[in-house]
Amino acid sequence: MDDVGAAGDPKQDPRNRLAAGLFFAAWAAAGWVSLLRNPEIVGVDFGQDPGPGLMPAIVLTLLTAGSLVLVGAGLATRSRPPRPRLDWGAMARQAVKPALLVLTLLGYVPLVRAVGFVPASAGFAFAWMLALAGPALRREGARAIVPILAGTAAGVGLIYFVFIYWIGVPLR
Repeated sequence: MDDVGAAGDPKQDPRNRLAAGLFFAAWAAAGWVSLLRNPEIVGVDFGQDPGPGLMPAIVLTLLTAGSLVLVGAGLATRSRPPRPRLDWGAMARQAVKPALLVLTLLGYVPLVRAVGFVPASAGFAFAWMLALAGPALRREGARAIVPILAGTAAGVGLIYFVFIYWIGVPLR
């Protein structure tokens, strides 16, 4: 039996919640410092035209609130569960997809500049949905590609509509 957390679940370990909360709080603090030290973004009024600082302020507010919830949940549990055994091999296998995501994101920005937002984003979204739907693709084959194509078209189309037509931000 694994001795992780109160109910055997590492998600229930208060140290994990506290560590995750502090991690996200550090990112939120860096974001707030960056936002507040940039007068070109913060100095714009949120009147009829929301300005460039609205989206970062919304995201940072949500990130700050989430980190506070995680820190509070970690501090609220007073019992200290036994230390979990670490499976380094499983941790390395679980780190492959996040590492690939970072690498593909590094290639995504130059690709948007080269071919445009819609083709680059559609390719990025389609490729990652294929990668994340691996078991469903093996089970269902080509039938699983239809929802992936629909999700790609809907997601990229919605982002394109919101940024181009609603907010008026060019995506290039």
